[in-house]
Amino acid sequence: MRKASCGSIEFIFLMGQAFIPFPTAVMGEYPMNPLAVSLFGVVMAVNTLLFIPLQSYILRNLIKPEMVSEKIPHLTRKSFVGVISYLLGVAATWLNVHIAFILYALTPLFFITPPQGDHRR
Repeated sequence: MRKASCGSIEFIFLMGQAFIPFPTAVMGEYPMNPLAVSLFGVVMAVNTLLFIPLQSYILRNLIKPEMVSEKIPHLTRKSFVGVISYLLGVAATWLNVHIAFILYALTPLFFITPPQGDHRR
């Protein structure tokens, strides 16, 4: 990714984001169909993977050095938890659709909770 510009990384990421409504609509129309629910998980996992290079580029090139913390590698590793969680949801879909829904619902909660050591006033 060294030679990729921010524009090309962002373009690919946004293309993935633009595809999200399709599997969401399919899953909404057929909520008990394992194929529809697993398609949603695959698309979300791919979108999370597409976000990782964009996030890395932003953290390395666009943030002022004084704003960079030691937790930057942690942020990138944390993104892979989302990929794994969505893929576990895809696998769980074929056993029980409800388990996949729970995994899909819990994944965003993992990202919106603040880190343990972050005690800002």
